[in-house]
Amino acid sequence: SDNKTNASRLIDSLVEPYVKKITNFVGKLSLKESAIQLTKCRFLITTNGGPMHLANALSTPLIALHGPSPDMWLPKGKLVINIKTNKRGRIVGKDPNILYKNKSVLMRKIRVDEVLNTVNKLVNLTN
Repeated sequence: SDNKTNASRLIDSLVEPYVKKITNFVGKLSLKESAIQLTKCRFLITTNGGPMHLANALSTPLIALHGPSPDMWLPKGKLVINIKTNKRGRIVGKDPNILYKNKSVLMRKIRVDEVLNTVNKLVNLTN
């Protein structure tokens, strides 16, 4: 669709100056190697998971993307910015804060421009 094409062009234009500075280590590192690389990052953008918690423990500046997670699980710190979807899914368990159906659909509610604006905010905080 035109929206996807425009979004793709926007992302390409924003990312282009940083292409040589971005490294994708997905599925390539051990836990120890991940910790070493995280200490070298200017910042990390990640979803809620192990790398997020490891980066937070190492005080790596962090942008964490969340679905409907309970606030008690969100990382905290001066250089931590959490972006959380404000949408709710259909509850599939007894605890409305934990079990949701279609979390991946809810994650899509986080807009690219919101993440990019947050990147600029974090870059300014780390300068």
